Amino acid sequence: MIKKLLLGVAMLLVLAGGAFAQTGQDVGFAWAAPDSGNAVASYVVEMSVDSGAFMNVAQVDTNYYEFYAETGKTYVLRVLASDAAGGQSIYSEISDLLILDFGPPSQPGKPYRVQ
Repeated sequence: MIKKLLLGVAMLLVLAGGAFAQTGQDVGFAWAAPDSGNAVASYVVEMSVDSGAFMNVAQVDTNYYEFYAETGKTYVLRVLASDAAGGQSIYSEISDLLILDFGPPSQPGKPYRVQ
């Protein structure tokens, strides 16, 4: 009974086709803090996905931002600094283009008899 159950689970995973394929990963971006002006209270992070318009995606207290990037999409980020009084810097330069590519799928497992 247990052997049949395990075999059924293995078949389900094989039939799911790519159940273990990597579809993205967490990616971090960091930037240098401004070297003059008031102290930074926070940073506004904006992102463009697949050459779309920049959208506000986060407000962070440090000069680091992490997000889950999906394969097949392109990403660029920019940031601006805000002080405690609400003053803002101009935007940073745009990050280098990020494109995740894990390469082709790895070799499938050896076929086996199920019945």
